[in-house]
Amino acid sequence: MLYHKYKPLASRVYCTGLALLLVLMLLEAQAGKWHIAIPIFALAVLAKPQAGLLAHYTAIADASPLPLVLYNVPSRTGVDLLPETVRALARHPHIAGIKEACGSISRAAQLLARCGLPVWSGNDDQTAAIMALGGSGVISVVSNVAPEAVVAMTDACLAGDFREGARRQLELLPLCEALFCVVNPIPVKAAMEELGLCGGTLRLPLSPLEEPHRSRLRAVLRGYGLLS
Repeated sequence: MLYHKYKPLASRVYCTGLALLLVLMLLEAQAGKWHIAIPIFALAVLAKPQAGLLAHYTAIADASPLPLVLYNVPSRTGVDLLPETVRALARHPHIAGIKEACGSISRAAQLLARCGLPVWSGNDDQTAAIMALGGSGVISVVSNVAPEAVVAMTDACLAGDFREGARRQLELLPLCEALFCVVNPIPVKAAMEELGLCGGTLRLPLSPLEEPHRSRLRAVLRGYGLLS
């Protein structure tokens, strides 16, 4: 997807050419004003996925003067963006960091030690641990529902108070679990509907959150004082 200030500007693209076209269209429309993160959802059928990912991101970075954030989420793509590929991409002046969501703290450590790029946690339940290793923060789902709590956690870590950051991370664990009880973004969309922040409409094939998950989600929201 293409994002501007956390708002999606285009649906997932599976073709390098289409991604390039979208980037160029955005640059023409708002030159100099866009910060673009491009999580490109790679196809697992690539014969040489790392070479393909390297060429794919390089082509997009070459075409855009604006910073790109890599996004590694193999649970959704079927392809893991490996540290050696990220290290090669990190040499490009337009690649500004990576959202790491493979679920491994060791992977975050490898990226921070070897790649010279900012690393943002892509998993809300691993934010404090990754920041303790030197990570820059989190690109968050939970912050849609409890932004103040997530900011307090990351602020503590950025200030070097990792004990406080860890305490706040553990406090958020039940909310993290509730918001990932089924595939994202179904639970967070349901939570925001419960809080009156948006409607509950989902694009197919996603379907509304069902029981008992919805009742559990309401109970967790009440426990955090988010829902009366």
